[in-house]
Amino acid sequence: MKEFDDNSLKYLTISPNDWDWGLVVTTVGRQSVAPNEHYPAMQQHPDSYHFKSNNGRVLDEFQMVYITDGSGYFESQSISRQKIEAGTIILLFPGERHSYSPDPQYGWSEYWIGFRGRIAERIVAAGFFTRKNALLNIGISNSLISLYRDAINLADKESIGCQQILSGIATHMLGIVAY
Repeated sequence: MKEFDDNSLKYLTISPNDWDWGLVVTTVGRQSVAPNEHYPAMQQHPDSYHFKSNNGRVLDEFQMVYITDGSGYFESQSISRQKIEAGTIILLFPGERHSYSPDPQYGWSEYWIGFRGRIAERIVAAGFFTRKNALLNIGISNSLISLYRDAINLADKESIGCQQILSGIATHMLGIVAY
C-alpha cells in the first residue's frame, strides 16, 4: 500500500519580495496513511491547517492534493460527498469549507502543494478551474509525481530563490492538470 517510505511536510517562509513574483508556495508535502490509521497521520501542522474530517476546515490559499494510491471521500460547500480514487486531483479554494479523508478500509497516499497570489487568482478567474469541478481524475501521472517530489526536495532546503522555482513548479503542475 505505501507508495513512499517517508512522510514529509513543509510550511515555507515567504518574504515581501516573494509576493512580488505573483505566486508563492505556502506548503508542500506527502503522506501515506495505512488502513485504519488516524488521519491526518502527521500532527505537525500549524493551527490554521488542522481539520477534523467531520467538520472540515477553511484555508486562505489554494491547494492541489493528488491521491496516488488508495481511496477516500471529499466534500466541500460546492460539492456533495464524493468517493475519490487514486489518480484524483482535489483542488481546494480559499474561503471554502472542505473535508477529505482516506477510506479507513484502504488508506491512501497523497501529495499536496499550497499556493497563493495573483497568478493563481487570474487562472481561476479565467475559468480554468472552478469550485464545482474541484475533483479531477487525471490518472497516475509520473511527471506530476516527479514535480511534487522536486518541490518537496527544494522546499526542504529552502535556499534563496526557492520560492521563484517553486512558483514555476506549481504553475507547471496546474498546466498538467488543466491539460
